[in-house]
Amino acid sequence: MVTLAFREVGQTFGDLTVFSRLSCTIAGGKVTAVTGGNGSGKSTFLRIAARLLHPTAGTVETRADGALLSALAYQRHLAMVTPEMKLYPRLTARENVSFFLGLRGLTLQEAAYEALLTRVGLRRTVLLGKGAGALSTGMAQRLKIAVLLGCEADVWLLDEPGANLDEAGRRMIRAEMKRGAAEGRLVLLATNDAGEEAEADEVAQPSHHAGLEPSWHVVAGAAGSGDGRLGGVVVEPARNVLGVDVAVDPRDELLLALTGIGLG
Repeated sequence: MVTLAFREVGQTFGDLTVFSRLSCTIAGGKVTAVTGGNGSGKSTFLRIAARLLHPTAGTVETRADGALLSALAYQRHLAMVTPEMKLYPRLTARENVSFFLGLRGLTLQEAAYEALLTRVGLRRTVLLGKGAGALSTGMAQRLKIAVLLGCEADVWLLDEPGANLDEAGRRMIRAEMKRGAAEGRLVLLATNDAGEEAEADEVAQPSHHAGLEPSWHVVAGAAGSGDGRLGGVVVEPARNVLGVDVAVDPRDELLLALTGIGLG
């Protein structure tokens, strides 16, 4: 089982402080939700949790069954879905799934592919012959969730997973999160959805007090000490970091998350 520990983590972009002295431990076998409005720091937290973004202060420690993992080894345990991630529009649904799972050395047989589609509420007959670029936003989101499920990863990081989904799709997301946690996975999501928040075993959200910076407090489950502090603005998706423009294709982030090739 994987655990993720933040130790006095701070994150700044130029003069902007996103986190300061954030400490918490997130364990497998639970659904942990980070909530709050736009600009509360949720997405930056997930990028650091994925070890795709190095914090400017403190450390992020990842362990599997007690053994310390390097960033690279940890990312081999990781699958991630964010709004910035894109499917390849000219590839069919089947080709997208096969391609991304193939990067992890996984081969998906037809029966397993059909089972994945069923889990996320997609029908193969509707997808046949269509490039991913022709799918609705809801269908594309379901397909990205199918890729995540097919990865068989120990850690799921989900940024607004119910976005662009109808109520049936959001129910599917909630059910899969609970199923993943029951199977021992670490499930961490950033969300503004009340239903997703209600399914979480632990919920952390920003609190505001007059004269003080926003801080996080744990509403349920006490994942950490609760003394971490969040700044009021998030740089997302951090394409300009410390004054350096970085040209990043959103699909590169999907490749990083699915292949386990990321920041060292």
